[in-house]
Amino acid sequence: MTETLQTKVDDRFAIVEQIGASSYFGDHLAGWDQKTNEKVRLVRLAPHVVSFLGHDQIALRARLFQEAGLPMARVLDVFSAEGASYVAYDWQAGEESLLQYTEGKPLTAVLEVLKELCDAIAQLHGRTMWHGGIAPDYVLVQPDGSVRLLTMLTDAPLSLYNACGADDALQYFAPETMTMSPLDARTDIYNLGVLFYLVLTGHFPFSEDGDGTLHPPSRYNEHIPPHLDRLVLKMINRKPSKRFQWIGQIIDELTRTLGRHDGICNADMQTYGSQYLFSAEFTGREQEVETLSNFYERMMQGTRNSMLITGQTGVGRKRLIYEVSGRYMHNVSVISATVRETPFGAVELLVMKLFLLCFAVPKLERLGRMYVNLLGSVLPRVAFEYRDMLTAEVGEQPKHQEPENLLFDFFSEILETYGEPMVFELYDAHLLDAESLQFFKKLLGQETLSLGFVGVTETPAPALMSLFQAHLHLEPLPLEMMREAVRSRFGSADFLSDEFIQWLNYHGRGSLEQVFQLIDYLADTKQLYQERYVWHMVPESVEKFEIPQGMESLILFRLQSLTPQAKEVCQVLSLFKGSMIVEAAAKACGFEKAQDLLPVLRLLEEQGLVWQMHNLYGFTSNNIKDHIFQTIPEEMRSQMHRTLAACLLDVGSTSYMEVAYHFEAGHEWERAIYLNIIGGRRWYRRGLFAEGEAQIKKAIELYAHLPKRKCPNSLYTFRARMLRLLGLLDDATSVMTDLYERTGSVHVLISLMLVYVNMGNFQALKPHVAYVEEQIQTDNVSEQDKLYAMVAIAMYYLEADGDYEHIRAMERYQKEHGQRLRETLKGRHYVSWLYNLQVLLMSVPGVSFEDSSHYLHEAASLAEHANNRQALIGIYNCMAIGFQKTDPLRAKDYYLQSANLAADLGNRMKEAIAYINLVEIYRLLGDMYHAQRYIEKARETCQAVFAGEDTSLLCHEIEHFLFIEEFEKAERVIDTLIKTAKKQGRKLMRDHAFLYRFRTSVALGKLKKCERMWPVVEQICTSRDFVEEHQLLRGRYNLIKGQYEDIIAEFSQLVGEQDVPTEIRIKRYLLLAMACQEAGRNEEGLQAAQAVQQLIHNTGYIGYLSTAHYCLGRLYQQTRQFVEANLNYKRALIGYRKLNQQARLGQIDKLMRQTNQELVGQANQVIEEMQEVVTQAAPRLVHKVEANGSKLRTWSSKMVEERQELIDTLTDNEILLDAIRRVSSSIMVKTVCENLAAVIFENLLFDNIHLMVQLAPERVELIHLNEQLQAVPSANLEVDEMIASVAEQEKPLECEGRSSYLYGLPVYSHDQQVIAVMVLEKLSLQTPFSLRDKRFINSFAQLVSSNVENAIMYEVMITDNLTGLYQRNYFMKRLTEEFSKVKRYGIDLSFLMIDLDNFSSINNRFGHNEGDRALRTVAKTLQRSVRNVDIVGRFGGEELIVILPNTNGTAARIVAERVLNNLRNIPIEGDRYQLTASIGVSSFDMDQPVDATDLFDKADQAETFAKRFGKNRVVCYWELPHDDFEI
Repeated sequence: MTETLQTKVDDRFAIVEQIGASSYFGDHLAGWDQKTNEKVRLVRLAPHVVSFLGHDQIALRARLFQEAGLPMARVLDVFSAEGASYVAYDWQAGEESLLQYTEGKPLTAVLEVLKELCDAIAQLHGRTMWHGGIAPDYVLVQPDGSVRLLTMLTDAPLSLYNACGADDALQYFAPETMTMSPLDARTDIYNLGVLFYLVLTGHFPFSEDGDGTLHPPSRYNEHIPPHLDRLVLKMINRKPSKRFQWIGQIIDELTRTLGRHDGICNADMQTYGSQYLFSAEFTGREQEVETLSNFYERMMQGTRNSMLITGQTGVGRKRLIYEVSGRYMHNVSVISATVRETPFGAVELLVMKLFLLCFAVPKLERLGRMYVNLLGSVLPRVAFEYRDMLTAEVGEQPKHQEPENLLFDFFSEILETYGEPMVFELYDAHLLDAESLQFFKKLLGQETLSLGFVGVTETPAPALMSLFQAHLHLEPLPLEMMREAVRSRFGSADFLSDEFIQWLNYHGRGSLEQVFQLIDYLADTKQLYQERYVWHMVPESVEKFEIPQGMESLILFRLQSLTPQAKEVCQVLSLFKGSMIVEAAAKACGFEKAQDLLPVLRLLEEQGLVWQMHNLYGFTSNNIKDHIFQTIPEEMRSQMHRTLAACLLDVGSTSYMEVAYHFEAGHEWERAIYLNIIGGRRWYRRGLFAEGEAQIKKAIELYAHLPKRKCPNSLYTFRARMLRLLGLLDDATSVMTDLYERTGSVHVLISLMLVYVNMGNFQALKPHVAYVEEQIQTDNVSEQDKLYAMVAIAMYYLEADGDYEHIRAMERYQKEHGQRLRETLKGRHYVSWLYNLQVLLMSVPGVSFEDSSHYLHEAASLAEHANNRQALIGIYNCMAIGFQKTDPLRAKDYYLQSANLAADLGNRMKEAIAYINLVEIYRLLGDMYHAQRYIEKARETCQAVFAGEDTSLLCHEIEHFLFIEEFEKAERVIDTLIKTAKKQGRKLMRDHAFLYRFRTSVALGKLKKCERMWPVVEQICTSRDFVEEHQLLRGRYNLIKGQYEDIIAEFSQLVGEQDVPTEIRIKRYLLLAMACQEAGRNEEGLQAAQAVQQLIHNTGYIGYLSTAHYCLGRLYQQTRQFVEANLNYKRALIGYRKLNQQARLGQIDKLMRQTNQELVGQANQVIEEMQEVVTQAAPRLVHKVEANGSKLRTWSSKMVEERQELIDTLTDNEILLDAIRRVSSSIMVKTVCENLAAVIFENLLFDNIHLMVQLAPERVELIHLNEQLQAVPSANLEVDEMIASVAEQEKPLECEGRSSYLYGLPVYSHDQQVIAVMVLEKLSLQTPFSLRDKRFINSFAQLVSSNVENAIMYEVMITDNLTGLYQRNYFMKRLTEEFSKVKRYGIDLSFLMIDLDNFSSINNRFGHNEGDRALRTVAKTLQRSVRNVDIVGRFGGEELIVILPNTNGTAARIVAERVLNNLRNIPIEGDRYQLTASIGVSSFDMDQPVDATDLFDKADQAETFAKRFGKNRVVCYWELPHDDFEI
């Protein structure tokens, strides 16, 4: 709706009507020029734009784009009138705004105009520095469809959605600020996408439903085809890296949509406009501009240059580079990167930027694809980001190339092919490591490259000057000029502080003019600190904004005019250390109610002194708060603090830290100490150890104010315990050492020794071992301290001397006194003892995990029932170590549980341990990407925990590098391990380091060095009892010596041993296969290689599968079975590529070519023999035979090619067969689904999988998993809709959602009914599933459908259809299995029999439907009340049972009481009845049953007693009066 104005705003121009309005861009008006009597367009700019830019700068920017040939409207004038700034443009006949022109037009006409718009913007990208917002009113369309644009006058890079969308949406989906360069226009592409969406649908994206959902345009316009949907969504992608890279790609897509093949817009045009944006007059930096301009002038001439720019943050370093380089952007390309503090980090960032360039510039695309494959093995980030481009073929590059040489070739070829000078901008250049500097120097020395480097840092470092030839330093802007600017604006500069000047300097970005404008803006903006503006000087939120002191001085003047009551309120509020509690503040100020204080707070808010957010109040800055606090007289502060503390307690505040602070400030020391202790214990119980440790530390410090009171030792030990849990072991050691020196307590010394054990500092442990050994033989040491001392001593002798006797003594002690220890010790101490005993037993040779795991199971049971989550971290970790030998996938799950639990509880030390172990498990699973990722996470966590290097992490790093054959890196880590072990006095680790060194030498074939090292290796293995390691090292040593028969003789016997770790068995088989291959005993070698391949498949140690395939390939090749050889080589090639073993790839490629040549040669030999026979028999047919022989040779070559294709197909089929074997390994629905998910994750690239399994018409199982097979939140309506649609339509479907791409497909039963649905989710709109992905997943779903159906049938057979609980036959079978474990391992077992009280009355009074509903609720409550490992079943009717593995009688009673309490608390609609139960408990340790049936019967008798004598109770069989009671 237009508004007729007929207003004269200037001597020359008058306004006729308002065409459009925007609070962001300003008002768009129609008018006429009174001098020429012609129509004009006017834009009345928004006030914040005028305030920010200033009228002169507006005039400059408005005229920037007036060069001939640009698709811009002509500016007639820029003027001010009535306090506003206007820009007047010419008007052409028939011209309409974009929305007016497209209204009612067919889709093809709309697309033609949008293509014209893209062409116009592409011209601007090619000739100017133009970036910014695009509004519908600013796009003008001529009658012929051509487009003109109005100049965008804004104060920041904008988007259309900023101007027109919901306010909060800017935070949800805001475009990033991009560098202005012709190769990186992704901000404009985002803006164009929003405009496309508006024009095509009439709606803004994200804003219609209010929930931030991005729907495809076709939802609003059914005529939009799918490929146009995808085009628009790709322009509005929230991830900039997933958008189109340049405007030409959009033009190309639109051209194809319109059915034409026009060329992409020409960008070879001169750059206009940029010379005005950074003039010397505008910045006051004439000399700096000239120096940097000369640098780029030299770059244009094809020279090699480098310059370091220094100066403190905020002086305008980045702006100087950005603006000056803009003048030369057409002739010089710029790529920028912020250096990270990681080895080769800058090089890696530039590599990723160059890959973006490769896939944006057509002539570089071939090189980009080639180097993705080559660099994928060198840089894991390349392999991950471009994983869908990786292929099995090796690029045409020299083999065995060093990574640095490969990177150097990459940079050189890209820059030479690009053919344009390139400048690399390196921000935070002081973080450049020596390797990166050396690499860049090498690049800069390449004479064929036109290359430059610009480094940016605060201060120059000597190392940097070896790379950067020139140096430019920027000084801050003159302070006096700023003072003069403030004086001219306010009339006085007395209030202007140095801090305010620094703030202006920073936000002025090196521009004096911008500083002046900022001062004006601050003065004119009254609500600066409460409102959020879309400009780069205001932070994201008020809380993060620190007002400069100079501006505070202006606000503080207002304090003088406040009433005495308001001043008192300000003083009370300034006392708060944390958030202000209004109720307590009101009491302290003398108000009866908190509401009476609110008017005063609103007054303070209006004055800019405080802010309000969600009923919380705070000062607008800490400096204002400090100023007010200082106005309180010293003698009054203590009394005010005491009053406020009492008020906080009166209103029931539980913020003990805040209350304790006020008592401390009020000199009430005892009450402050008490509250700090209470608060510390409260934080400890909640698992927030950092907060708890801070309060306990404060309590200890406050005892200094009480000379007659002494701080109890328990506070020191409590603090040390929390420091240990936080991983701050050095601080814990310091606390315990001071305490021991003061007290000489053995208890303290033992605690100190445990800290030394956690640190691995056995050198510090040594002086105390003998003394503690003596003390624990006396009665002076408690049982608890004795156990911990035994752990520390056993660990010391294990590390120092390899002595296992103390560990065996601990086990004997547990067997003799275990029952007494469990009854007398506190639960957490007994759990800790069992856990430590298990950990130590796992290091004893000859003790299997199965034989000792009952200690761990008992500890897990007690910890789970007591909810001792700290203990569970270590227990899960230990469980994983045990399962690692037999079930690596299960081990990985336990490691991840341990790591997540440690992270949740803030236990950095246990978190580091879990990460270290995950490195090994992912290596065994062949997942090198995650292995490397957890090396980095473990290193980061270890640095926060340990003062130096962690030896365990170093060992795993060495194993990782040896596994992927990165021997140089392994050598470097071995050096670090030796230094660390020597420093910590860890002889065992020094021995391990020597063995690692020997393994590296063997792998590199250094025979002479190995001969020198071998005697020491034998000595270490013998003294340390490293039997298996000794055998493997001897085998590897004999392999490089060529003593193959010795290996075969020894390992032919060893591979038959079953009671050794799986990894040892695999290594033995591989050594035997290699020796047989080298010795020419191929049949024996084939048997060994096939056996190890089967072993790997059975155990899941996929990391070794590539080596097994490689051995099989070599053996098949030697036996001239060329097809089988190539098939195994192909599988090995795929596996080694996943393992990043680059050297192996070239070797296998060579062997495959050799195999093909031998195959052709074999065929040719047969042909020649045939020719010779025929020639001898019929000499007259010689010519004919030769011609046919030539045909046969051609046919044999084609056969080889066809066989290669067949091999590829067979390889894919083998992957499917392996997948089917894994899915078939279980028959439980949940496990089948997890195995199915694991297989799909291994072979496809996506993020989450969602599975729906139809168990019965009214019963479904929903499983949502991520790549780590962990449960993910299921609250996703798009996924639910996809599952329902696939089930309803019974066919595969795909769609692009708000933030992900979904592909769903059904799984059919044998009679073609949908029994399950799989939905694969990619969290990226621009990577839809390929045809190969869909073919694989559909084939896989078809092949595993019978497994899923069998699992469903089995699940239905063993579970109750009403409740989903296990049926009687199944749980009795499980009870028998668990009872056999009790007999075998000596662990605990308990059983619950549950009978709901008066349940028949519910059926009789309210009907069977209500009874069924109640039973289902009871079943769910029962499952929530017990652990995941417990087995819940329905015996029949209203009788339920629970099997409690690893649970003794005492714990079982606690579980039963918890179950009964939860059943009582089940809410019933209308309180019509209450659910209660009679529960009987039996336990192996208390009742000594003879078999599983006896255990069941005793629980049944206890339940009958409970039912007969009172109901609604728990009765244990061992408590029954057996003489008087008969069942």
